[in-house]
Amino acid sequence: MALFLALALQEPVTVSFDDPLRGQYVEAVKECRAAQEKAAADPEAAEKELGAVLKAHPALALERRVTVYERPNDPKTYNLCPWQYRGQVRLALARLPGAAEAERRRRLAEAVGDLEKSVSERNLSSGPALREARRELWPLVRARLRHDAPEPAAPGEARPLLAALEDPGPVAADLAGEVEKTRASAVARKADASGREFRERRAQRDLEWADRLEACVRDLAPYRDVAAALARFREAAAFRGAFRLKVAVHPFAEKIVLRREGHPVPVPAHATPLAVPGTLEIGAFEIELHHPKWGVRKRPVPAEELRDGKTYVLSGDVEKGVFALTALD
Repeated sequence: MALFLALALQEPVTVSFDDPLRGQYVEAVKECRAAQEKAAADPEAAEKELGAVLKAHPALALERRVTVYERPNDPKTYNLCPWQYRGQVRLALARLPGAAEAERRRRLAEAVGDLEKSVSERNLSSGPALREARRELWPLVRARLRHDAPEPAAPGEARPLLAALEDPGPVAADLAGEVEKTRASAVARKADASGREFRERRAQRDLEWADRLEACVRDLAPYRDVAAALARFREAAAFRGAFRLKVAVHPFAEKIVLRREGHPVPVPAHATPLAVPGTLEIGAFEIELHHPKWGVRKRPVPAEELRDGKTYVLSGDVEKGVFALTALD
C-alpha cells in the first residue's frame, strides 16, 4: 500500500498498444521482475541484471506505475522501479556477513546513489531504504574523516551525507570536538625539538586535513561550529617559522622552565648560561628562571617578538627580575 501511495504521487505512465516504446516497456518489466525473483538467492546476479535494464532502456519513464497495453484491449499495470530495486539489492549485499569494510562502504555508497536517483524521480517509497543506507554508511565515512585516517575520505563522499542527516546536531558536535582535540594535540606537538623540515611537513599534513574537512561542511548551516573550530585549528597548526634561544642572565639561574602555548618544552636541567638545543617553533613562550635566593622570575615572549631564522639571547638581572630579549642577527 505504501509503495502504491508513493508512486501515485507521480504522473502515471500509460503505454498504448501502438506506442513505439511498448516493446521496451514490456521487456523492462519482465527483466525487473526476473531480477527481483532471484534477488534473495543471488543478489549479485540481480544487481547485474538491473544494471542491464537501466543501460538498455534509457528512454523509458522509470520509478513509477506503468500501465501497458500488451494487447489492444488488455491493459496491465506494473511498478517499474529499477533504481529502487537495485538500491535495495546493493543494500542487502552490503549487509552480507563477512564483507570487508571497504566493500561494505562501496556497496552502501552505490545503494545511496541508486536510492537518491529513485527519490529524485519522485518515487518516495525509496525514502526509508535511503535513510537506512545513509545511516549505515555514515560511520564508515566518519572514520575516514579523522586526522590520522590512513585512507582519508574525499569531500564528495562525506558532504552529501552531512547535508542529508535528519538530526545533524550530534554529528556537528562530534566533528567540532574532534577538531578541538586535534588542535590541542597539534599545539602540544609543537613544543618538541623536531627539525624544521619535519615541522613543515607535519603542518602541511595538518592543513590538508583541515581543508578536506572544511570542504565537507562549507556553507552547511548546522556545521558552523565545525568551520569555526577549523579556523582555530589552522591558526594553531600552521608553521610560523623557527628560532634559536640562548639564556645569559646574572647572577645565574639554577633551573630553566620553558613553555610554548602553555606546553612544556624539554630543555637541559643545568644552570645558565644555556643554549637551548635545536630550534624552537615560533609561538607564545614563557621563560621561567629559578634562583635559590631570588626565587622564580618569569619573562613572557609573545610570538610577535620572534622572527623566523633568528637567534635570540635573553639577558638581564635575576635579582631585579628585569630581562631583555635581543636578536643576534
